[in-house]
Amino acid sequence: MITDAERACLTVGLKQVKKALSEKRARKVFLADDCDGALKSTIEELCSAAGISPVYVETMRELGQECGIDVKASCACIC
Repeated sequence: MITDAERACLTVGLKQVKKALSEKRARKVFLADDCDGALKSTIEELCSAAGISPVYVETMRELGQECGIDVKASCACIC
């Protein structure tokens, strides 16, 4: 899902993803289906405002593994 080339530009975590979306730097957003509903809604709204369709990942654990980290991740983006 996330290529090695994309990992070089990967941003992980809610605060960093929100900042990248607000600054219009995000090109691709990954969002875990099982993350908190309010968090999910916030990221979906920011994606909509930025004209980006998020890529949904089944679990936070799976997204963390895709990002190459040893913890769960609710969202990530490619800048």
